[in-house]
Amino acid sequence: MQDWLAKHQSFTSKYDDSLVRAFVAGAHFRQVSFAFASAYQSALENMFDLDRDAIAALCHNEKGVKKPREMQTWVYEQNGQLMLDSYKSFASGGTDAKTIFVSAVDQRPDANGDIVLVKLNNEDNRLGLEPLPPLPFVPELAHAKLKQTGIRIQREDILVGNAFSTYVKPFRTEEDLHILAALCGQRLSIALELDQTQLAEQYIASAHAILFMQKSDRSAPSTHLTLSGIKQQLTRTFEQQDKLLEDQLPSFAKTWKRDSALLSLAESAQKVRTQKAWQSLG
Repeated sequence: MQDWLAKHQSFTSKYDDSLVRAFVAGAHFRQVSFAFASAYQSALENMFDLDRDAIAALCHNEKGVKKPREMQTWVYEQNGQLMLDSYKSFASGGTDAKTIFVSAVDQRPDANGDIVLVKLNNEDNRLGLEPLPPLPFVPELAHAKLKQTGIRIQREDILVGNAFSTYVKPFRTEEDLHILAALCGQRLSIALELDQTQLAEQYIASAHAILFMQKSDRSAPSTHLTLSGIKQQLTRTFEQQDKLLEDQLPSFAKTWKRDSALLSLAESAQKVRTQKAWQSLG
């Protein structure tokens, strides 16, 4: 993943806007997997105001756990020292991830079992992340699990606010937006390369809509509805282009069929957010 990061940084270092960085990185990468990685990285940098010098990851999921309070990752105090036990089943970036955000149940006496987010430093893989086998899609990307007990943390490592409502839930929208930016940039680059001018015009229109969203409130109903509309528009353009790429760029068409499965993972949650947005508007 370090090779990807070096390229990502070289493509995006002069841009301050995270959506622009995702868009530009997507335009440079032909691999769908690396466009996804750049989107995820840019979203985390924007959400947590991170320096752009290290791979970051947000770890929330645990195998078999559906409710946050059922998590087996805990913050607790032992002999005056704050500790973290982690049983996270999935960390993007694998052992190369240096800044890791972990959601945990706060078991300190005065915490009432709150869900908190803890920022960890994994320099030189000090946390002992264990590599996972490649996924059937985006196999170029590394992933790992974080199952470690007795991790020493400081009070300042615990972020203010509820982990789920303040960070994990809004990040899902943040990530969706940056993924659309990266894929739009990638597809526009291909359209320009193959002189697909009508498709390029559609991607340019979508790009303007995406970049306009940077200052939007990620929890606002209008944000979810706009995001849904942009995705529908892009999906239609993808489908038009896919028919041409079967002959004009078969190598990309093949990897797209394989890796686009990643998009479907978030579809059900996206639909729920869209439905709730409509309901909130009466």
